[in-house]
Amino acid sequence: MLILVAACAAPLESAAPTAPGTGSPIASAGQLAATNSAQNSPAVPTASPQTLIATPTPTEASATPPDAARWKALGTAFNVANPTLAWSPDGGHLVVSRNETNGPPEDQFIDVFDADGNLVQAYQGYDEAQWLDDQTLVMTTWKRGQGGSIDYGKGYQARGQSFMVTLGSDPQPIAVDLAGGESSGHGAIGFETDKGTAVWTADEGVSAWTPDSYPERWSLDGTRLDIEHSFGHPGESWPQIVTWPGLSTIASDEAVLYRKGEGAINLDLTMSATWEWSADVNDPSPVNAQIIDLDSGEKTPLNFVAPPGLSIWGRTDLVVSGDKGGDTVAYAPDGSAIERWPGLTGDLTVSRDGLSIVFTSEESQTTQIAVLRDGHVVRIVPPGKDIDGVYSNKISPDGSRLAVVCISGFNQETAYLTKLD
Repeated sequence: MLILVAACAAPLESAAPTAPGTGSPIASAGQLAATNSAQNSPAVPTASPQTLIATPTPTEASATPPDAARWKALGTAFNVANPTLAWSPDGGHLVVSRNETNGPPEDQFIDVFDADGNLVQAYQGYDEAQWLDDQTLVMTTWKRGQGGSIDYGKGYQARGQSFMVTLGSDPQPIAVDLAGGESSGHGAIGFETDKGTAVWTADEGVSAWTPDSYPERWSLDGTRLDIEHSFGHPGESWPQIVTWPGLSTIASDEAVLYRKGEGAINLDLTMSATWEWSADVNDPSPVNAQIIDLDSGEKTPLNFVAPPGLSIWGRTDLVVSGDKGGDTVAYAPDGSAIERWPGLTGDLTVSRDGLSIVFTSEESQTTQIAVLRDGHVVRIVPPGKDIDGVYSNKISPDGSRLAVVCISGFNQETAYLTKLD
């Protein structure tokens, strides 16, 4: 099914909450909005591995009409160097940072919303936050030097003081700086310092270090961690997949490059899709394209049917966006093309359940957003005609909500939320 992405339209309804000016929670634990119940997402429709759906039937007329996407403004920030936008693992809450780079800590806020965009908690004095589990946050206040400038360490990662807080309670300091960390959503955070990568948990503290590396991403179940090692060139790295707990190496390959445009590792950290580019300037086509089983090392040819752009794994298949406005194609783990969407392109993000992929792009000075779920493409009207682009986006774990941070005016960024169900 194909639905073309729409250009920016007139602003939709929005309602911005009034943020508090103190560090005290604005709601008690008993007043917090109830966490959304898990939704049973329909299974991803599959086609025969040998069948390529070349021209899906357009069904735009039956899709959600453009004005049905109602956006709610969640807060505005200025000059945000590293904006927080994160769903809790169960999708019940959304965290948004509302701050100003190089401003004093008292100008920095972490706001917690329920799944409908209602403000239920606010913390003052914190620059970033991540979910340790469904109800617990780890928040960090960055260190500041003279003039309020942020203190950046190795890799331009801000350094600071971290705190742990359960919604409805007061933050408690942590002895470890977890700024810029990657949370498993199951109680562990991978973080980087000058020593390399380690994992922190509230019960066990800090694990052994993996030198000259940084944490990239966890598997969905929190039992594997992708630790990246740099080749020494910007944007180029090689993966080391380790177990948790234990940090035993499952796969490690300096020859595998899968940076943007050259492949991706799947959500379970069990398969990697990779390819290189031909050295022939007259034919810069992908070569050595393959899917690698990271447990066994088995390699399967990846047979491209359209020029590849960016790539991301859904729950079971690899989705490769069209290069320069071309077609987006889904590939099965056996390397065959199974579905194709003409003209669908853009930057890619995926929901935690792997069933929803968000496409964002800027064409002809207009912002375009589309969501691919269960093989169907739904267009989303952006928050308003005055935005200059989508800075970041996060779709809820079950694909029912979409949050975006939009640039709208000089150095101003606003977060919005819309329901997709």
